[in-house]
Amino acid sequence: MLVNYLESQGNAYYRYRNTFPVLYLIVGVFVWQWSQPFIVQNRHAKAEIIYEAGCLALSLFGLAIRFLTRAFDQAEYKKGKNKQPFAEFLNTKGMYSIVRHPIYFADFFIYLGLVLYVQNLKFITCYFLLFTVFFERIIAAEESYLKQKFGKPFLDWAAKTPIFFPDISLLQTKGTTFSWTRALKKETPTLLKVMLLFYLLEWMNHFTTGHQVETLWHVIAIGTLLIAATAAIILSRKKK
Repeated sequence: MLVNYLESQGNAYYRYRNTFPVLYLIVGVFVWQWSQPFIVQNRHAKAEIIYEAGCLALSLFGLAIRFLTRAFDQAEYKKGKNKQPFAEFLNTKGMYSIVRHPIYFADFFIYLGLVLYVQNLKFITCYFLLFTVFFERIIAAEESYLKQKFGKPFLDWAAKTPIFFPDISLLQTKGTTFSWTRALKKETPTLLKVMLLFYLLEWMNHFTTGHQVETLWHVIAIGTLLIAATAAIILSRKKK
């Protein structure tokens, strides 16, 4: 059956869910060398800065969703076994009350910002197609696992909660706690990874086209390191 086929592929892809987008961006580096960007650099400097800021905003939006997801006390329900879907309990509160897969929703926007940054229509189109195919199968595998393990509670939650696009009107936070430190602990590495990827793409642009690296990106890189250092200090004090 088609459903079983999608689930088996999803189980196979599951372990690569965090590395797939990064590998795709590596391909984007090579695409950049042999393609003409939307905005001709050095001719439309202001338009380029606005466009890059828009790409960064998309990624920051995704990071904000991940941060909010992790901040709620039930947000770690898929922890532990990285090679296969795994859940200790069914998470239905916080961000999981408005969408069944908030982390994948967030990741879509995080990497969309990076993919748009490459400025290649074919590369962007392929991202939409590959993300859909790849994560559709992972979601199918996860939901099959959750259905088998939790049964009716999962079916009731799935019946009223959108699979991918959030419905804010469904938000439920009663019975949860919001922890900034948990969110910092979980998502500071993601912030560093995303900002590093932007910075590397900007430098690759410099090496392939001779385009000057914008001062903004140096500021962002330094700011990200300061945020990471601050988060490390806060977390170390919490442990004492």
